[in-house]
Amino acid sequence: MLNKKIARRYAQALIEIGKETNLVEEFKTELKTMSDLLKKIPEFQDVLLSPLYSAEDLKKIILGVAEKINLSKTIKNFLCLLIDKRRIQYFSAILELYEDLTYQISGYVKARVITARPLSAADLEDIKKSLEDITRKKVLLNSAVEPQIIGGVIAEVGDKIFDGSIRNQ
Repeated sequence: MLNKKIARRYAQALIEIGKETNLVEEFKTELKTMSDLLKKIPEFQDVLLSPLYSAEDLKKIILGVAEKINLSKTIKNFLCLLIDKRRIQYFSAILELYEDLTYQISGYVKARVITARPLSAADLEDIKKSLEDITRKKVLLNSAVEPQIIGGVIAEVGDKIFDGSIRNQ
């Protein structure tokens, strides 16, 4: 829970800067580029998380990489701030929350539907429309199959959970 609070503060601060400069989407793209790089090269992430390196060394590394992948000055400074505050381990959580905030700005909300069996496209569309009616926002829907719920549907929309599963009954 504390991790999410920390990540939310950084994501919120960056979104505010993005709104002031009209670069919200550009920042999201740059953060995703960095995230993709960290996923592709796990050793790079290991170095950033290692306590063996000083903050200055890590900042030199991250600035060199950021220069190669053409990150903006704001994102470079943001990454250096995360290094200075020893918060780089929250980067993926910050990115996820940042994306959620960009969706909110655009009038979208992310939702996840869990069912015991795969649903047809028509069923998913019906659920999406129902969730849009409830939230009064456009819904970006992801679905998952978890046989242990036995039957019914669980919908997670933001912080709300609508549990209509047989397991819950």
